[in-house]
Amino acid sequence: MKRGAADPTAILYVRKGDLDPITGKLKPGVPVEPLVLRAAAGDCINITLENRLPMVMPDLTQTAVMQGMVKRDRNSGLGSTTFSNNLMRPSSHVGLHAQLLAYDITKSDGTNVGANPIQTVPPRVGNTGAYPTRTYQYYAGHLEREGKPITQLGRSVDNINATAVEFGGLNFTPADVIKQPQKGLGGAMSILPIGATWVDDARKVTATVTAPGQTTYRDFAMVWQKALNIRWANGRPVEGIAAEGLGVPTDPQDNSSMAINYKAEPLWFRFGLAPDAPFGHADGHGYGDVPNAHMAYSNALVGGDPQTPVLYVKPGQPFRTHIMMPTGGSRGTTFQLDGHVWSVNPFQSEKSDTGGYPMSSPGVGSVRFGYNPMSMYIGAHESILPAAHFSFMHPSAGGSNAIPGDYLFRDYGAYGNTAGLWGLLRVTNEPEPAPAP
Repeated sequence: MKRGAADPTAILYVRKGDLDPITGKLKPGVPVEPLVLRAAAGDCINITLENRLPMVMPDLTQTAVMQGMVKRDRNSGLGSTTFSNNLMRPSSHVGLHAQLLAYDITKSDGTNVGANPIQTVPPRVGNTGAYPTRTYQYYAGHLEREGKPITQLGRSVDNINATAVEFGGLNFTPADVIKQPQKGLGGAMSILPIGATWVDDARKVTATVTAPGQTTYRDFAMVWQKALNIRWANGRPVEGIAAEGLGVPTDPQDNSSMAINYKAEPLWFRFGLAPDAPFGHADGHGYGDVPNAHMAYSNALVGGDPQTPVLYVKPGQPFRTHIMMPTGGSRGTTFQLDGHVWSVNPFQSEKSDTGGYPMSSPGVGSVRFGYNPMSMYIGAHESILPAAHFSFMHPSAGGSNAIPGDYLFRDYGAYGNTAGLWGLLRVTNEPEPAPAP
């Protein structure tokens, strides 16, 4: 968000190559954005995670409310209390849990579960020496044991049948799913068609993909997050949006900051209102007092593009949108994109022409994206919730007539829209400008 609203205790996954080896900070010109990786279907993926967090994580009190589930002070005589959000500190141990991909759960799950082996990376002890690391290994597809093990050189070896799968977008979730996500920790991945090559933009959340037998397309990854701990420049937490009813406290499902790719463009900010401004009339300080509400998404209102993603694509060019929410609040989001409709199930039948894909294993359905004549078409998709991931294929930017211009995408829900979950699809032949310093 513009002019100083941020989280000074934020935690990010970043590429090591984007860090200055001397200062340990992002190199000049590298945008602050979620980690988004790409691979082709059938690839073996190795990711080495290095932990640079301190031994004791800093934290700040905030207004976010958490459901009272875990009991605390049962016998204090003051009644049964529960752990609140501000009674917990973010973990200094980190992990990387990938959805959809195949992996050995004892080595690459990225979370510590029950009696399973430790999966996380601890912080460095002291201020010298190498930072601890761990390498996770994944396969972009489906692995299935076939038949009985065979004996080779005196060893029992499993016969594994591997099926490459074009998964589309998926989430990377942190090992601490309560407090680390409130600091922004989370990432995503896009599994492209088999044999695909790609060129990342300066903003690596977007790329241009070339795949065998397909028209070159744009690949847009958007990481949506809720329940963030955003502060004003003076350190005070940004207030939650007002409640719907008089006298009712702030709704715990929408009482914190939200972002797309670490950026937000709240409507209350654009109109110069307080975050908790009343929805009706309030002596000139409520939403009902805004005289130019029709300009909510206009660049003329603030003198430039929104801070949230502006996605560049040429008229008529195919593109894909991956909507992912690694973590967040409990109220669902509805993703809406003006001027376009898309298939709700853009997956080709496993019985169709394989197009270079091997025949799938028994029990594996579609292995790639493509035209599905059995699917209906939609212009908005609901149920964008924590851990959700949806990928949509758009055959022509600007619609079937390839009409250039700016197309609004947003959370159709009132709270998410007001909190700044919206941006622009810019259909133009103009090149995308470099990220601002």
